[in-house]
Amino acid sequence: MANAELQQQRLDRILAQGRTRFILVRGVLGWGVTTAVVWSLLMATFMEGWSLWGTLPTALVLFPIGGYFWGAFMWRFFFKKHAELREQQPA
Repeated sequence: MANAELQQQRLDRILAQGRTRFILVRGVLGWGVTTAVVWSLLMATFMEGWSLWGTLPTALVLFPIGGYFWGAFMWRFFFKKHAELREQQPA
């Protein structure tokens, strides 16, 4: 199977999730919450005077907001890539 066909199948699966689910799962939860927890742990470990319980609540608000925008950006990127691959397919 050609690389373009594999990409097309992967993008089909991604886009089949729907925009809202993709943004929530991959952006808000996958990137936002994960990054918030990792960042908070790193700050509490390596920064003097920082505590996990002091940074985590704020991080769990701000990073998921960023994750929403990251997810929306990635959705548009995948959508455009999907359209480009469809145009390249022979009729």
